[in-house]
Amino acid sequence: MTELQRLLQGVMDAAGSAAMICRAFPRLLRPLLLALVVAVASSALAQSRPDTVWKVALAAQPTAYAVSPDGTLLACGYENSLVTVHRTEDGAMVHTLTAPSAVKEVLALAFAGGGQYLMVSRRMNTASNRFVGYYRMSDGQVEETFHTQIPAGEAWSLATSPDGRYIAWGATPVKVNPTPNGWDYRTIGIYDTTNKVMDRYFERNGSAESITYSNSGALLAVGNYGALTLCRLADNTLIPIPNASGYEQHTKAVLFSPDDTLLATGAGLYASGLSSRPYVRLWSVAEGTVVRTLAGTTLAANSLAFMTDGTVLMAGGGSYSTNAASNSATGGVLFWRVSDGELLRVWEDPSDVNHCVLDAKFSPDQSMISYVTRGAEPALVLARNPYGPTAPTSIDLPTVNGRIGENVTIAANLWNSGRPVADRALTVSIDGVALGSATTDAAGHIALPYTVPEGAGAGTREIAAEFAGDATYSATRATAGLIVAQAACGLFLPDRTARIETECLLKAYLYRRHDHGRPAGRTITFAVDGAAVGSADTDAGGQAVLPYILPEGSGPGARTLTSAWAGDTAYGSAGASSTLTVTPGTIYLWLLEPRSVTRGGAVYLRAYARSLPYYNWKAGLAIGYAVDGTDVGMAKTNADGRADWYYVAPLNSTVGDHTFTCTFYGNALYGPTERSGTLTVTP
Repeated sequence: MTELQRLLQGVMDAAGSAAMICRAFPRLLRPLLLALVVAVASSALAQSRPDTVWKVALAAQPTAYAVSPDGTLLACGYENSLVTVHRTEDGAMVHTLTAPSAVKEVLALAFAGGGQYLMVSRRMNTASNRFVGYYRMSDGQVEETFHTQIPAGEAWSLATSPDGRYIAWGATPVKVNPTPNGWDYRTIGIYDTTNKVMDRYFERNGSAESITYSNSGALLAVGNYGALTLCRLADNTLIPIPNASGYEQHTKAVLFSPDDTLLATGAGLYASGLSSRPYVRLWSVAEGTVVRTLAGTTLAANSLAFMTDGTVLMAGGGSYSTNAASNSATGGVLFWRVSDGELLRVWEDPSDVNHCVLDAKFSPDQSMISYVTRGAEPALVLARNPYGPTAPTSIDLPTVNGRIGENVTIAANLWNSGRPVADRALTVSIDGVALGSATTDAAGHIALPYTVPEGAGAGTREIAAEFAGDATYSATRATAGLIVAQAACGLFLPDRTARIETECLLKAYLYRRHDHGRPAGRTITFAVDGAAVGSADTDAGGQAVLPYILPEGSGPGARTLTSAWAGDTAYGSAGASSTLTVTPGTIYLWLLEPRSVTRGGAVYLRAYARSLPYYNWKAGLAIGYAVDGTDVGMAKTNADGRADWYYVAPLNSTVGDHTFTCTFYGNALYGPTERSGTLTVTP
């Protein structure tokens, strides 16, 4: 998520579904809630500012807006039914178009006849009073009216055909008698400005809230409450978009992409309450399905405009309260990249935070954006298009070489025709993961530190540096390789000392040679005197531990201990050797006692030999026997570790207890030990 999106998310959390449409249902707005929205929005979004060329204060709240085909004239319609026409060059007013006193605010505007005429629709004051007609731009006078040819109610929307000859209108149904159901649903029509007659009608259930021609002129798109409809003009067929039901609850704007493959829709809030959410969506014209829902539309999307190359979609959005005491409003101009739906920026004029954007349009040459705002200080604004024709830029991004775990510097330079570009933010990512951003210095240079992670190991990773562009310089992007080398490693294998048949913890430490970082999860193998004894994986500290029980082998002495790491794509192989010092093992003797014997009688003196600490029976050990300190014999342990000596008590033995001792004198593998017991002599 970009920083701008994070800022906008804060507004989304604060505003929720409280944003309302600017024009259609003002009484549903909650002034207190909107005041909170304005406070949050102004703190989050004011960081993105338009590069304003001029700004003209308007005397009334605007309700409709249009730009002439050649971009030289801007028309604003107002709540008081007036229309003003301004020069794009400086914002100066050239016409004020009046209306009959019986009508109310202007609902829609559209230029026709190549800019010779301005079509105007005004809200009815009574059921019989409304105005739909067009004015001459040469003198600002009415050329023709045709509201009497519109059987439906108020004409909410107007659209001019690509050739400028036809005006399509969308209206509300009107209750009439004696139609079968009491309503006239001819809510869509096309007026021929050349012959000054109504060309055709379309019957459609529901108001036509918004309407637009395709760029080829073959289709009309119409949006209203809960529905989208395409009108195929070749055979006058209405084609509902079934998937739109429930999506476009209050479609404020519809617009075809320049190549007519996409239909953009801007939805406001449903009139019945605050539960529905506004959307800007891109639809496939061929499939009638949603291609993408664009981020950031927490406010009603009042207008939509594509750049002529189809790369950027702009929306004017916001909500406005007619409360005279507060004139509370919130809104802005939003820009998306069409290819992936990325929210590029949000404009809010810091000099007039308390406003909503009723409409925003690109100039024909794409260099400017004009927009009109409602709010405490309604205004008509001309600003430079941040995505229009700008000075070309390029980024010099050198290849970087580094080993895993190594600290490297990602450097880049921003240029304009060989000249450095200063004070512009460049964003850097590695394999699509954001590294950070930095502002270019006087030499157009940035440098970001980076520690090469393990990632996929050695190989080439993509560095991308991007400049988002602004009103002066074009956006640009460059990529280069991060050539990641395998890190050389070492192994540390400390000496160990242990007794025969005891457990010894063999330990090895894997480390990077250039910074002594400790790779984890690598398998280390161990061998003693060349024979593999097992393996273990390194932990977070690079340590591998293998429990190892020393076999008798060649007995006590020094054995060669080795460890090895085979290497992988990230880390080079390594090995180490050390000494495993083996000391004699320990024998534990257990005696069968006490024993008793008569004078002159015989008894078996029995001992059992086991090695410690696991009490393994030991065979072949010589055990010496003594009674009262006098040696009486010797026997070897059998496979069960048992040694028996047949002892005959002398006839002159003293009656009573005597001590018998079993002694292991030690050998090349085990140290000596002895144990004593009681032998009782009876008469």
